[in-house]
Amino acid sequence: MLRPALFVVLLCSTGLYAEDPATPSLADLPKSLRSGAAETVLPIGAVAHIRLSQLAQVMTAVDHLAMSFVPEKAVPPPLQKYLGQQQPLLAWLGDASVGGPLTPTVIADQFGIAADRPLTLTFYPEAIATGWVLTIPIGNEAALGDLLMNVLRPRSCEPVAFGGANGWHLVGTNQALPLECFALRSPETLVLFGSQAIANATLAAGKRLSEDPVIAAIPNAHLACTVSALPVKPLIGMVAKQYSVIPPKQLARWRRDLLRNVPRDSLGSINMQLRWRLGIADIDQLLDYVECLLTATTETAVPALGQMLSGIDGIGLGIELRPDDVRLQVVMKAAGIETLFAQPLPMDEIRAAVAALPGDRFTVSASGRARPPQPSAFAAAWSAAVAQKLAARKLTGGLITAFATYWRDARPDVQLDAEVPWTVTTSYQPKAAPIEAATLSEAVAGMQLSDLSMPELVAFPKQPAGFLEKHLAARAAAANSNDDLLLRLMKAADHDDRWIDPVSRTHAEARPGKPTKLVYENAYLTRSGILSYSQHELVNRTIWYTDVRGGLQLMQRVAGDRTSWLDLPAPTASPLPPAVAHLLDQVEKGCDTLMIARVLPALPRLLDEIARLERTAHREVDAYLAQAAAVVKGQQGNEQLMMAELVKLPIPIQVASLNIDADHRLYCVLPGNLRYPRPLVVPVVQRLMSGSTAKADEVGGLVVTTNAVPGRGTITLLQDLRGLAALVKTTGNALWTDFLGQPDPRAALAKTIGAEHDGEGNPHDEVVVYNTLWPRARR
Repeated sequence: MLRPALFVVLLCSTGLYAEDPATPSLADLPKSLRSGAAETVLPIGAVAHIRLSQLAQVMTAVDHLAMSFVPEKAVPPPLQKYLGQQQPLLAWLGDASVGGPLTPTVIADQFGIAADRPLTLTFYPEAIATGWVLTIPIGNEAALGDLLMNVLRPRSCEPVAFGGANGWHLVGTNQALPLECFALRSPETLVLFGSQAIANATLAAGKRLSEDPVIAAIPNAHLACTVSALPVKPLIGMVAKQYSVIPPKQLARWRRDLLRNVPRDSLGSINMQLRWRLGIADIDQLLDYVECLLTATTETAVPALGQMLSGIDGIGLGIELRPDDVRLQVVMKAAGIETLFAQPLPMDEIRAAVAALPGDRFTVSASGRARPPQPSAFAAAWSAAVAQKLAARKLTGGLITAFATYWRDARPDVQLDAEVPWTVTTSYQPKAAPIEAATLSEAVAGMQLSDLSMPELVAFPKQPAGFLEKHLAARAAAANSNDDLLLRLMKAADHDDRWIDPVSRTHAEARPGKPTKLVYENAYLTRSGILSYSQHELVNRTIWYTDVRGGLQLMQRVAGDRTSWLDLPAPTASPLPPAVAHLLDQVEKGCDTLMIARVLPALPRLLDEIARLERTAHREVDAYLAQAAAVVKGQQGNEQLMMAELVKLPIPIQVASLNIDADHRLYCVLPGNLRYPRPLVVPVVQRLMSGSTAKADEVGGLVVTTNAVPGRGTITLLQDLRGLAALVKTTGNALWTDFLGQPDPRAALAKTIGAEHDGEGNPHDEVVVYNTLWPRARR
């Protein structure tokens, strides 16, 4: 597969050489194929299909995206002239390669490839070396012919007949590429085949590639890739039919071979163990049970698996580069795939709900009503088949029947999103005032990265009173019913010797004037007690608070000792961040779930938290130096007592040693041989990033959506790159202005965030006290 793909790379990267007069011209190749897109010309039955649509558009989008990240001030002076051009990157690459801008006309003249039409690579179910087809849009016949001959370096290029059409048979010498290929062309496209059989199929009448359901469903993106199951579907049916029934002779042979390998002197002991532990008469009856299970499983599982695989058409991937974002779409074609997706979202209601939610909304997700889980049709069919096989052999069910009943009758755990029209989820907790700690250790221990650990808040349309209580009670009843089925299964296996029983339960605490508290418990009760107790209980508890505000039912799960924000006064409504509004505008109609994530808006808050830690660390070391200076001043002339007092001082964790220089000035050495006192670093970083962090709520973010129609499921990912581009560009420009653009960048950086003698090593003769937490440097 790699060798055919190399064609695309080499066609775009190989320079042109002088034309050999003996080499045939592309103009001499008969136009045997009809005009049209590759999908309407090539025969159906491809395993994989890759399409690069309009190279010119891709190059323009790449230029725009790349330049949005480039800090203009950091561009070297020789390249500054390109910044004023419409497509700076393409202008620079063009000057470096072909001596002018890379326009579609230049690409056609230099390489012969039409940059405004698709280029495709297709694979058929043959050997990889021969089952490929490459279509190249012709922009300039002479240039493309020269490029083709230069890349292939053919030993021979002979005319060959394909039925009533004529083409070329090329035998190349480039070991990196397939050595043999066949060429046909239409008025505007050159088609290279790895196999003459595929070329003949292309010329013959029949279905075209565009009729493949996966190819037809692939999005019209810059780069589209599809993998189709259509060629292997007939094999699936044949294999399923072949293996859905085990021949009786095969079963008899297996039984005979197994019995032959059982030691005769151990047979009585084995039969006794079977009667005692499983209630089975002997090994022959055990094999009867195994045969019933094996045949029932084969006759139900193989057809079910074959039907499922036969319903899969394939998968497609589309990537589209746009001026401000990248869009990736995955399309899955399969029968019944829509049952795995939720119902479509009413986007007007979702937008209103997101706007009504409190907080920064760094993450927001929404889901339509999920399809309630259905009883397993396969479990019912398998259970019926097992019962039928056992009855035919006049065998009692026992453990097998109990297991089949457990699997068939187990009740699903119906989640909340299957019982309400839609849900919107975000994270929110009112931001607490930062605690100014005395030491770095205390500050780290109490670090409030609340944006990373905020409790989840769920909103959905207002429901009747008692709805959530009934929902949780139904979940608990289903869990208890499944536990009862499991208990019956264990009793049937004669293994009901457990000492602990699970139980699920729920209760609500009505609090007048306050949100309702809901509690769901998964408890485990012992069957006896110790230490004079009758029984013990282990409880795993989940706690929610729920309230109705603004027509929305709000529900927040909290830790046991936390206070829900629903118990606090309602926060002041904040407008919907422009970045979130923009991402919601990109959501396609009919989507059933969406997820929005934004990281850059959290960056200023994270920097503030780190700056607080740095200030705390500085204050702690400053206080330590002040205490040490007081000891030195108070014990002058008594070095032994001074050292004893200095050792008693609690040394900060971030200090490697306390030193005193030749001028009797105290200083600290930090890990990495950094000197202290030293300036703060985080404010410098904040200043460098201030150009982008100020607009973090306006642009950027990721939105992922899903969409389903009968027979097709789609996952779409859209990444808005404007926020990240602004971060890189503005920070890069500021970094260049303040440091990298200075005559001596290293000196400028050291002057701003460094200290004298940084990195010079710790002078042992100046060390007064070592911090034993850090390794000492060797002398």
